[in-house]
Amino acid sequence: MSHMRLEAQEIPSITEKQLKAYEQLLLAFVSRIKKFSPHFIVTVGRGSSDHAASFAKYVFETQLHLVTASFAPSIETIYHSPMLLDKALVVAFSQSGQSSDLCEVMRAAKKAGALTVAFVNKTQSPLAEIADLVIPLYAGEELSVAATKSFVATLTAILAFTAYWKEDQYLLNKLTQLAPAFVDAQTLDWDKAIKDIATRSSVLVLGRGFTFPMAAEGALKLKETCKLHAEAFSSAEVLHGPFALMVGNFPLIVFVPSDAADTGLSGLLDRLTKISTCTYLIAAKDRINIFLDESGTRHFLPLPPSLHPLCDPLIAIQAFYLMAEKCAKLRNIDPDKPDHLSKVTNTR
Repeated sequence: MSHMRLEAQEIPSITEKQLKAYEQLLLAFVSRIKKFSPHFIVTVGRGSSDHAASFAKYVFETQLHLVTASFAPSIETIYHSPMLLDKALVVAFSQSGQSSDLCEVMRAAKKAGALTVAFVNKTQSPLAEIADLVIPLYAGEELSVAATKSFVATLTAILAFTAYWKEDQYLLNKLTQLAPAFVDAQTLDWDKAIKDIATRSSVLVLGRGFTFPMAAEGALKLKETCKLHAEAFSSAEVLHGPFALMVGNFPLIVFVPSDAADTGLSGLLDRLTKISTCTYLIAAKDRINIFLDESGTRHFLPLPPSLHPLCDPLIAIQAFYLMAEKCAKLRNIDPDKPDHLSKVTNTR
């Protein structure tokens, strides 16, 4: 069994460990942040961690009502342009905590008067040493080059952090139900889709709102583990140009939102169905009836019943990881060792 599969299967136990460890830690951190009273939030990350930052943007802006912007590390590392970050909360996301560009950004942010937070798996790392506040991911060592458990652990940490900041007991209660839902998601039968996607050369992946970062992450995993050309777009943007790429044998994967972000999705699917011979909808099983049609080209990849609009994307991406791993094997590719890639990527 691949490290990628084994690590994705660790996600339920990691989630339980996180939530037990976070109560006192996050209460103390939130108290300090509220005293600092940030005017806005800045995120920084690379690769999968940048997808986690994108998810954080949706969560922070909808739940905490603070404008959240992604910081391009090159502004600091290449252009050396000092940013006005006084009263900013600067949040870095990293599995290894070793990326020199993230460390440079955090040093500059502190110098500019920001309060800095690191969501990091390796707490004995340069990034963790720089940050004012460190939120451990508790994911343990990750051997597969393709991040799985560390990515989902980051999303869980973002939700727990937000719930404590917002004092949202309902969300905290739903988070305690995540681990059983992850276990259920590991038993899903998506083999028909896997066998189909494994034969393709290109895939279009869509999401919106909280599921758009999952689409981006899913497309990345298909590229790095399956050598599939996969592109991710928001369902709100796909008609602005990418729609021209659609041809009859171009499969479509949609991470269906569990909230108001699904507005207009039915109409979009009607248009896509007329072009694509195969559309796969990743959706909570209790929401599937909303998107049924008679074309025969829509296929559902059911998830456990909807838990919470913020939690459902985590369950979806865990199930997707398991699908991508199987797809890679059908294509005779080792998902643990993508060509030309390494576990830690150092950029400037």
